[in-house]
Amino acid sequence: GLSLGGLTAFTLCAKVKARIKGCILMAPALKPVVGDFAISLVGALGKLLPKTGLAKSSKPVANRNPTVSEYIRADPHAFNDRPPMGTLKALLNAMKGAEAGFVDMTTPFVVVMG
Repeated sequence: GLSLGGLTAFTLCAKVKARIKGCILMAPALKPVVGDFAISLVGALGKLLPKTGLAKSSKPVANRNPTVSEYIRADPHAFNDRPPMGTLKALLNAMKGAEAGFVDMTTPFVVVMG
């Protein structure tokens, strides 16, 4: 799994350990890159205003390589709009759950960072 796919793959591995022999995660989104205050704020806003989006970013924060960022922006299948607060809340909760789940993971997994 890559990025959000890495979070999805890790969560799946944690839920169905007996059926999966291993997992390779490429730069997975497993740990929030914001602090506890921001997580609490997004949680509260996600509960109160789940469909309200944040301000649209001037550049994708998912990749620091300008060439890759432009490729993502030009991709008609990439989501380049304002993410709803409810979605951000769900993603941060999933990341926190994955982070807490590391100690219980028995499926072998490899994390590759670039």
